[in-house]
Amino acid sequence: MQTESNGWSIRSSLFLLGLMVSAPFLDPRHFAPIPSFHGEWLAAALGLGACIALVTGGAVRNLAVPRIVMVPLGLIAIAMVQLAVQQPTYPGQTIVFMLYLAWAAMLALLGRALAHTIGLKRLATALAWGLLIGGLCSAITGFLQFAKAGSLQGLVLPWNSVVGNVGQANNFADHLWLATAAALYLFAEKRLGRGIFLLAAAVLIGASLLSGSRSVFFYCAALLALAFLWRHDNPPARQLFIGALALLGLVAGLQLLLGGTDPILGYKTMTGMERLAATTASPGGSVRLEDWQAALDAFSSAPLLGIGAGQFAWHMFGIADRLALPMGVPVAEHAHNIGLQLLAEFGLFALLLVAAGLLAWLVRLPRRERTAEHWLILALVAVMMIHSQLEYPLWYAFFLGPFALLLGAGDDRAFELQAPRLVRIALGGMMLLGAVFLAGALADYAVLRGGMFAPRQAAAQELQMRSGLSEVRRNILFTAHVDLQLAIAMPLPGEPRTDKIRLCDDAIRFNPARRAVFKCALLLALDGQAEKSDVLWRQSIAAFPDELPGLINRLRDMPEAKNGGPFAPLLGHAEKKRAELRAHGLPEPEAPASSTRSP
Repeated sequence: MQTESNGWSIRSSLFLLGLMVSAPFLDPRHFAPIPSFHGEWLAAALGLGACIALVTGGAVRNLAVPRIVMVPLGLIAIAMVQLAVQQPTYPGQTIVFMLYLAWAAMLALLGRALAHTIGLKRLATALAWGLLIGGLCSAITGFLQFAKAGSLQGLVLPWNSVVGNVGQANNFADHLWLATAAALYLFAEKRLGRGIFLLAAAVLIGASLLSGSRSVFFYCAALLALAFLWRHDNPPARQLFIGALALLGLVAGLQLLLGGTDPILGYKTMTGMERLAATTASPGGSVRLEDWQAALDAFSSAPLLGIGAGQFAWHMFGIADRLALPMGVPVAEHAHNIGLQLLAEFGLFALLLVAAGLLAWLVRLPRRERTAEHWLILALVAVMMIHSQLEYPLWYAFFLGPFALLLGAGDDRAFELQAPRLVRIALGGMMLLGAVFLAGALADYAVLRGGMFAPRQAAAQELQMRSGLSEVRRNILFTAHVDLQLAIAMPLPGEPRTDKIRLCDDAIRFNPARRAVFKCALLLALDGQAEKSDVLWRQSIAAFPDELPGLINRLRDMPEAKNGGPFAPLLGHAEKKRAELRAHGLPEPEAPASSTRSP
């Protein structure tokens, strides 16, 4: 299928893709302001490097564009219209969204090219081994967290719950079930013996149950349902069904075992089934409903183009007083449902485009021969789509990349290119620009991380850090992050107040973080803009009522809050709100350390 002289690029591409679906989930570096930065950067770099097979010699012949690529390209077009019409405060947010989509389109193109050059079986096998090895390593990090293995800091993310090195329970469970599907495929293809398969599946499923993710049971049901549909087609397909039944047994057995860890290990973790039961019995399960209500409200305000990329948090902050968010649960940065998120930030056309593209792809896939490879593609896509109904995995590069690659590999309909050499040159140029961008982003993020601690450093060091942040601000990936950190760090007194207010207003539209919104309200009050200050203050308290005790104590010590000062009305409203909470018997917890809700 390819000449030996060009085989190196195919092998290199497969190796990098195997790393792309595994290595980013094992990176323990999670630092503010973008905890997922290093994992996403690694996924982007590996995916970009894997595209070498698209641009080197004749390794991939008859280059063609799979029809599914029209989805990311269409979303890019919608984002461009948004930029022109809405003129957002931080256009870089939209541009970064477009860069993610362009990268995903390249991976879809690569998936189709590899599937038609070396065969879908070889591609699926490489991905399956990458997922399985990465998943087992990830499961080990989860078990070490469960065992409180603090001596392995630097290798394992220190956490009080089982989240793996990916740092989030549901993302962790998603990755483990991608690996479980890969193990089932390798078992069906007789690349894993029965004993090894059962052992690997037990490790992966056990760690996923310890994460407490409720999606585990949906993933298991999806793999079993797909294996049932495939069961009569050929011997590997029948093995898929047998293996899927074994997975169901393992989930049931391990759930019973892990549900009783208290007497066995001396302490207990809440498994996914227990969390699922707790959700149905507790009003706290309505948090997702509030996110969805906010998304529908955003859609109703801008049904065609949406409110703009990255604007969900600002919109939800503005209507927090109309939502029934539990105490201590701040506004979300995402709707936690891919369809509602598209409606909210990109409008009706975006949702229709994505739905039509995925439906057309799904309809075409079963019409082809039902091989184990096609089952694997559909199973992996199903796991990520199930997760996407409750969170936002596809907003992370380490999920978006494999998703796009699989869609391209499974799409047999393509537009033939008339000038493949010119296209390869263009793709090579895009890869070069992408490499330069990634290199700059890595260096700038290190400066941004250091600049976040400038307010706690000596004056000379602080000045140097602020200068560094000004340079980093030129990177569209970090412009808004720099402004937010400067808004949080700037002192209330002093001039020029107008510049501070402008910076504050821009920053909170990117992220209405609790430390920023209250400061902005106080700045407006100092500037004599009492009406605007009152509106922002009330919105801030509605979004972060758990801040009230600390706010009131700090304001009482400020001279501006005494004798009719500019802060006096704000203090009065805060005390009145606290009295209302007390009258309703609501608790007043101390403000949490984090300013954002975990996804």
